[in-house]
Amino acid sequence: PPPLPPHAHVIAARRTYHNGDKVRIQCQSKFEIRGSEEIQCEKGKWTSPPICIGSINKQESEPTSLELDAAIRTSKTYHSEEMKIQQSCTSPPVIKNGVLLSPLLLSYKNGSSVEYSCQLYHFLDGPSTVYCKQGNWTEQPTCLDPCILNVTAINNNNIELKWRREELMFLHGDLIEFECKEGYDFPQTTLLSPGRTQCNHGRLTYPKCVLKAPMEKCDSPPSIANGALTLPPLAQYESGSSVQYSCYDYHFLQGSERIYCSAGQWTSPPVCIEPCTLSKNEMEKNNVLLEGFYENQVYFYHGDYVGFYCKQNHFGEESGTTLFQVQCKRGQLEYPRCVKRGK
Repeated sequence: PPPLPPHAHVIAARRTYHNGDKVRIQCQSKFEIRGSEEIQCEKGKWTSPPICIGSINKQESEPTSLELDAAIRTSKTYHSEEMKIQQSCTSPPVIKNGVLLSPLLLSYKNGSSVEYSCQLYHFLDGPSTVYCKQGNWTEQPTCLDPCILNVTAINNNNIELKWRREELMFLHGDLIEFECKEGYDFPQTTLLSPGRTQCNHGRLTYPKCVLKAPMEKCDSPPSIANGALTLPPLAQYESGSSVQYSCYDYHFLQGSERIYCSAGQWTSPPVCIEPCTLSKNEMEKNNVLLEGFYENQVYFYHGDYVGFYCKQNHFGEESGTTLFQVQCKRGQLEYPRCVKRGK
């Protein structure tokens, strides 16, 4: 209803009004109108109403203080009610595939909040809590659709799920890994994981596998120095098959012990690095003895450390110390040199 000043009434009053509707206000007899007699509804608010002022013999007179007070009170009451209406919020918006966790009310006070969640398998994007601010709700979240695997698309692309699962449903953002069916392979690509795809707003891009080309076989694997195959070699090997090497005693195996046949070529075989052999002559010449921990040990693997110490009354020629740790490097030991004190 429109705001009415004292001593006024509305011509052709209605219960409700719409945006753009106009109303004419008329003062009672013996009162004259001050201001526009027509007010308009604009976006839920009425334009300022006029005031009705008592008159004597139809002559204009200044409004009395009582009349002014009454008009001001009416205006204040109207604006106060208007602010209350403006600050409260109507029922919160409905979100597609969303669920309101808070009780549903017809009206919400300014500053109050409601909580949303999403239906099963839908991903909540945005704030789950929404606030009433000056009559409006803050930004609402959205519930993003899940991805449902298409069995036809999977078969047409010659793929299958890498990890078995009963449900064919994935949330937005989930990573899904596929692998090729037997006899198929991913085309040549620079991607590290060509079978991996991501669920994006309910859509999936399916990887595609193509029929494997006939693979060339491999001849007998190469022989290596200081090592041999663990099983006798065959004349030919299928692509994808493998063989295993081992090194002779005390030799260090560097690289992969297993090599694979791929498109007619073997991957790189390992190398067997020779050990270090302890020399009594070198120890005597350098006045060093073997630490007790290594006693009776003659061979040392590549990378192993060997402990020495100086003979009695001898010290390291350069360091002055009496204990040493020397590393075996590709069959070579650099013996420390000890000399008598004072020399």
